[in-house]
Amino acid sequence: VLNRVLPLASVEVVDAFARDVVALSERLITPTEAFVVMSFAEKGHLIDAYNTFVRVCAAFDFKAFKIDHHFDRSQRIVPGILNAITRAAFILADVSEPRPNVYYELGYAQALGKDVIVTAQQGTQLPFDIYDVPAILWDSQHTLETRLREELSRIAQKFGREAKP
Repeated sequence: VLNRVLPLASVEVVDAFARDVVALSERLITPTEAFVVMSFAEKGHLIDAYNTFVRVCAAFDFKAFKIDHHFDRSQRIVPGILNAITRAAFILADVSEPRPNVYYELGYAQALGKDVIVTAQQGTQLPFDIYDVPAILWDSQHTLETRLREELSRIAQKFGREAKP
């Protein structure tokens, strides 16, 4: 787009070119990642939940990822997590498995003012500190996917995105 030759320097051609440049710039600075905060435990229900996060985010053109799936083992993990939270469009936090790091990362994201979608498997005892945070309580992947789509459509609007059919 930027390398094309403008045949005519008319106002319309320059305006169209300027709109293209602005659109490209917006794509560069608009975050496209959703950072997933959850237990690293390799349990079936957690693996399924993560896969649901990835699938639903992809429907809105966001890339969901967990740090343990995209981490260079030669680097320190905590700075990588904090950096990922900072640059993410929003955070998906599943608190089904009580883990101090999950609560720490959730608190950090909230302190940054990030949009956070909290999820937990039905029956999970939410600690006092997050008891009043709206959470998607799921009993199946179908429930999780349906409720997550609803929440994500609200957040995606901020970025001018809609779900793909």
